[in-house]
Amino acid sequence: MISVPEAKHRILNSVVHLNAAHLPLASALGCTAAGNIVAPIHLPPFRQSAMDGYAIAPSEPRQTSFTVTAEIPAGSVLRKPLHPGEAARIFTGACVPDQASAVIKQESVTVAPGNHITINDDYKIDENIRAVGSQIRQGETAIPAGTVLTPAGIGLCAALGLTSIAVYPKPRIAIIVTGSELRQPGTPLDYGTVYESNSFALTAVLASVGITDITVNSVSDDKLHITEAIQNALDISDIVLVTGGVSVGDYDFVGPAMADIGVETIFYKVRQKPGKPLFYGRHNSTAVFGLPGNPAAVLSCFYEYVYPAIQLMQGRQEPFLPSVRLPIAQSYRKSNSLALFLKGRAGNGSVKPLGGQESYILKSFAEGNCLIYLPEAVETIAAGDPVEVHMLPGVYQA
Repeated sequence: MISVPEAKHRILNSVVHLNAAHLPLASALGCTAAGNIVAPIHLPPFRQSAMDGYAIAPSEPRQTSFTVTAEIPAGSVLRKPLHPGEAARIFTGACVPDQASAVIKQESVTVAPGNHITINDDYKIDENIRAVGSQIRQGETAIPAGTVLTPAGIGLCAALGLTSIAVYPKPRIAIIVTGSELRQPGTPLDYGTVYESNSFALTAVLASVGITDITVNSVSDDKLHITEAIQNALDISDIVLVTGGVSVGDYDFVGPAMADIGVETIFYKVRQKPGKPLFYGRHNSTAVFGLPGNPAAVLSCFYEYVYPAIQLMQGRQEPFLPSVRLPIAQSYRKSNSLALFLKGRAGNGSVKPLGGQESYILKSFAEGNCLIYLPEAVETIAAGDPVEVHMLPGVYQA
């Protein structure tokens, strides 16, 4: 067995990001920019009015009275010069004439008969005028490489006239659920069988981090069927997740199946609870995880190991779960020397371990919003001691 830090180190050193691809803006949300996105134009590309008001061309400093000679809606351009002493009615986003020295907001103006206006407040040169390139200039980096494309980032690319961008795409993921005792929800449950939940939890958590290209397959505890399922998944996926059958029991065929296929073992078994019999390997460029069968162990291993692999494939620079240190609300004593990932609930400046820490109990996980990490060397934690808290994406709220 290896330690938790060593397991994460091996993932860092073995997972490579996917090949960059040009995706349309509508498909790039949540992807990572594969290179610097450079502005092809100035933004704004012209002197732009920031207000509804009047563009003025003073004939003398501090002139306050003007004759309105034109109107400039957004999207149109004044075709004639604005002469000294003249003003143009202008609207937000419209092109400010070159001769105009300021835009006076309409609330600061008194309109008189005969298209005359009087400015009631002091004004400054270039007031309410957005300069060319004041947001970004042509040739500058709009979005640096490695940035995750947010809705605002997508909007910025569109404002620059881009229709597609080079990103690291989201990985394709295959889930293989093993277990002859498993039944699908909604079907009759015979005595000795249980409803399958791992594929539902994994599909949901993948969706919560923006992954939707997912295939799911359920197979019985049969080596031939498991081998075929893994081989087929390797052909169509960037990451393969197999739940159950990864230990050393008489019906645990995942390890032998992977060996027959030629999956390279990067580590097997981690000194942790839950999820000690965790397998991680690689077949060509595809990452393969053999996760435990117990539902809470599946989710714990996903968050701590699969999630960072997904982030790394997408070119993320900080792949692991965000973590904070919070005082623990109650004392806790470990019963063994393994590292622990405790289901917890953080809030109001502290974190509380939940009841039901066994690897088969999903109910407490459903109530939690974080994992509390206790390293191997830690034996006892007193109430109020700071502990490392891993925030669950889409779930954690401080």
